[in-house]
Amino acid sequence: FLELILLDLKHHGLVVSRRGKMGGYLLLRRPETITFGEVLRIVDGPLAPLPCLSKMAYRPCEDCTDEKSCRIRRVFAGVAEATREVLDSTTIADAIASDKSGQLRRSIRG
Repeated sequence: FLELILLDLKHHGLVVSRRGKMGGYLLLRRPETITFGEVLRIVDGPLAPLPCLSKMAYRPCEDCTDEKSCRIRRVFAGVAEATREVLDSTTIADAIASDKSGQLRRSIRG
C-alpha cells in the first residue's frame, strides 16, 4: 500500500527512489514548496466533499435538481473552502517545524 503511494508521488515528481543499503525515497523539491493539498490530490484525487464542488473533477450530484438552491451544497462549500485553505497553505516544512507542544507552525506567505 505504501509503495503505491510512493509510486504516485514519484510519477508526479515529488520524490525519487534510491536503491541499495542507503536507499529509500528522497524529496525532489524543497519541503517548503510541497503542500499537503498537493500530496492529497495526488494520492486521493479531488479534495471536494461533493462532486459538484470539485474544481478539477466537477460532476453534478445525482440527486440534486438545482445547485444554486441546494442547502447541502452551501454547507459543504464552506467545508471545502476551509479544507483547501488549510491544506494548500500548509507545507511539509511546516509539519517538520511543529513545536514541542504539537502545534503546527505555518509560515506566512505574502
